[in-house]
Amino acid sequence: MILIDAVYINQSGGKNLLDLLIDNLDKESNEEILVLLDTRIQNNYETRLFKFVKLRFIKSGEIRRYLFYKKNLNTFRIVLCFANVPPPLKLNCVVHTYFHNVILLDKLIQNYFPLKARILFLLKRMVIRTRKNNTNFWMVQTQNVLQLLNHSLKIPVNKISILPFFAEINTNANTGRRFKENSFFYPATGDSHKNHERLLQVWKQLYEENNNLNELHLTVDKMRSNKLYNKIKLLQKAGVPVINHGYLTKTDVNKLYAKCRYVIHPSLGESFGLVLIESLKNNCILLAPNLPYVKAVVQPNYFFEPTDNLSIANTIKKALKREGALLPKILATDQIEDIVKIILD
Repeated sequence: MILIDAVYINQSGGKNLLDLLIDNLDKESNEEILVLLDTRIQNNYETRLFKFVKLRFIKSGEIRRYLFYKKNLNTFRIVLCFANVPPPLKLNCVVHTYFHNVILLDKLIQNYFPLKARILFLLKRMVIRTRKNNTNFWMVQTQNVLQLLNHSLKIPVNKISILPFFAEINTNANTGRRFKENSFFYPATGDSHKNHERLLQVWKQLYEENNNLNELHLTVDKMRSNKLYNKIKLLQKAGVPVINHGYLTKTDVNKLYAKCRYVIHPSLGESFGLVLIESLKNNCILLAPNLPYVKAVVQPNYFFEPTDNLSIANTIKKALKREGALLPKILATDQIEDIVKIILD
């Protein structure tokens, strides 16, 4: 039997990847696959039918996870831990750990979070470090994350494979769309490292300078980022053209790709940055930070320095005039087939 331990996956980005992985494994497997999931997302699977995949739900947490592994110490042929943390016990089988939370290792990004969050990051990093010998191999999405694992956790490079994967990006629905020429889109949560506040400062400045701007479209969820949500409301009252849609489904995000000519992505760090690929697939003009996580995935139309308001503002002005654009390229490739082969072989 194969185990996919995804008990720490409960949000949209990671869950979308998990569902893609489950579907591909179920399609290609000829043996039983047990997927360990968080009870908080149990409702999402009530109507799902699988051929070889079986689902088990537990409350997330290391105590319940430990008890599960202790009971099933010799049950599995191969294990994939799909949320950064190796098993709490040394198992009698091959274990892979897919690491995709760069914030846990990147101390520069952590500086943008409050003290309580930084302490939690430290504790999680300590747990992973103490467990690193409980996994045989690591999978990551980019060279940047490989280097962080190697530097921060001292994982040998020959134990780490770069295996990004992502859902097929369907742009057929956007065929024949009409861009609003000077509209910008930033699809991101309101987490601190996403750099919304600096972008909003720049947008307000450009608006006051009477630049030829249209709307800036955001997807900041009030429930997750109330402080930022309220700042956006204040800018809107002042007449600054910012439209916040809150949380959006993937379908609605695609509609905004079709509407907005530009995508700007000022995030200070990402494990992968699927938005970068989606932007270019949708033929948007992409403005992105001059940072390693970007260069591992795409070459955008424009680079800017993400901690420099002047650099962001000047890059927006250049983009509006179509000055000095680079030839955009998607550099990452989908390797879901390789991951499935590793797990099933």
